[in-house]
Amino acid sequence: MSHTRQNIRRSKGLFRGQRSLYCILKIRVTSRAIVSFSDPRLFMSTSNAVLPPPLRAFAPYFLLVLIVFVFYGNIYGNAFLYDDQHLVVYNQYLQSWDKIGAIFSHNIMSGAGLQSSFYRPIQIFLYLLVYQFCGSSPFGFHFLNIVLHAANTCLLYTLGRKLKFKPEAVLFAALAWGVHPMHTEAVTYISGTADLLHVLFCMLGLLVLVPAFKPRNIGLACFFFVLALLSKEAALVFPGLATLCLFLISEHRKDPKTYIPLWPLWLIAILYGAAHAITSGFGLFDPNLKMNASMQPYATHFLFRLYTSLAALPTYLKILMWPTELHMDRSVTIYKDFWNIEVITGGLIIATALSQVFWNKTKDCLPLSWGLLWWGIAYSPQAGLALPMLTTIREHWMYLPSMGLFLGSAQSAALLLEKRTQFRSQRYGISLCAAGIIMALDMMTYNQNQIWQSPITLYSDSLKYDHSPLMLSNLGNAYIMNNEFDKASTVLHQAITIDDIYPETHMNLAYIDLLTPGQTNTEKAITEIKRALEIDPDFLPAVDLLVNIYEKTGNTEQAATYKIQSEKIRHQLMQ
Repeated sequence: MSHTRQNIRRSKGLFRGQRSLYCILKIRVTSRAIVSFSDPRLFMSTSNAVLPPPLRAFAPYFLLVLIVFVFYGNIYGNAFLYDDQHLVVYNQYLQSWDKIGAIFSHNIMSGAGLQSSFYRPIQIFLYLLVYQFCGSSPFGFHFLNIVLHAANTCLLYTLGRKLKFKPEAVLFAALAWGVHPMHTEAVTYISGTADLLHVLFCMLGLLVLVPAFKPRNIGLACFFFVLALLSKEAALVFPGLATLCLFLISEHRKDPKTYIPLWPLWLIAILYGAAHAITSGFGLFDPNLKMNASMQPYATHFLFRLYTSLAALPTYLKILMWPTELHMDRSVTIYKDFWNIEVITGGLIIATALSQVFWNKTKDCLPLSWGLLWWGIAYSPQAGLALPMLTTIREHWMYLPSMGLFLGSAQSAALLLEKRTQFRSQRYGISLCAAGIIMALDMMTYNQNQIWQSPITLYSDSLKYDHSPLMLSNLGNAYIMNNEFDKASTVLHQAITIDDIYPETHMNLAYIDLLTPGQTNTEKAITEIKRALEIDPDFLPAVDLLVNIYEKTGNTEQAATYKIQSEKIRHQLMQ
């Protein structure tokens, strides 16, 4: 009997032990579930998986898409800004399916009656689809950009995995890149679709190539390359990125014969570059350069462009590391010698990057070298070395270059941390720290989106950093649209005082005069419009407005004269 009780007590004790073990396991599983988003290994590793196998492969993509949609979710009500007016609001090509032919045979601004050196038919074709299904509301166009950006974020993650980078490093890089506030200029700004599109096709081309650079894959990559070129001219760097990825994964990377199969990509790039340079100069030449004497040295001297390009690097580094004081229009400073702190700092950045690439050849640091080279190749069209740029810094220029930099840096950091035993025991702390960084970037992006809410909020914020006549003219136009004519007149006259080189400024003043009753104001409006035509004789909106004014005032002779001029300009645009 005592023996039976003893067995019962042992059984109860064993049961209590099993129950305690169950509680401990339950707590551990719950803890894993709580930190699963901060420690990607918990749902990507087979041994430590919280999610079942069918969902495990899709979990990172779900997380990436969710984060992008949540923290860009406050832009749907944002208004049309800058070139959105010409590309969407006044674009006649979007109003009918019959205009598809015109979209693929004319420049990007042709639908609004303007001339441009850019040929980006894929962008306008997508706008046609959105316009036909969603109308002229900004909602559909913002949704398009968010979808494209979420897709690019997922493609970045996929590329990292196909390059055999560590899952946790790839996920962190994709998350950080996807929510970095520097990209609001490309995503929140509707006209930034060109950046999103050409990166989408470039990434699809790379994913077709990696890891098997077979002839059939190269043929499909050529197709995506052409689509990328029809989206934005900067896609010309695609063959360089493909070569770089082949260098990273190939065991025969030092053999020149390894890269011969990529010749179709280089041939397309050469043919496209030659054709585009002959016909349009890549659209990099600002028509106002001839009127702005301060830009002439930059346009004509290579060394000045080199110094100016070096001076931009510290700003880009600062934006990448600490993304504050973001704004679109920045004043252009031309550097004419090396002995400036900005130029010297840029030179040191280049020297440091080159030393990493050429002298630090350890396996752990190879991904970082790959990321630095990616950045250099992708940024090269905007560096201004081959051709002068309209400006020296644009945040959206970092959209493609930063992808490789984020991936390579995260992978090298993960490899270095893995070798240090003191960090292995702190991986939960490191994961939480990474999650904190992502959350900080999330909130900064969310707040930056609010600055893009309307023309007045955007231009007012930009004036904190750039008190240029163009920015003042833009703010004046925003005040006019908001029926605040006194504020508009004040800032427009400030713009003229600084530098009278923009026809849009005088057009805005003319609108103020026309919206104010009285014959005297009509005559003042005509004076302002004619001043706009003195600045730019082919400024079509000014000519059309004069036709309208003279027809309404009964001056048929002047109306006929300017109508002929309007038709002549339109004919030139159609060439």
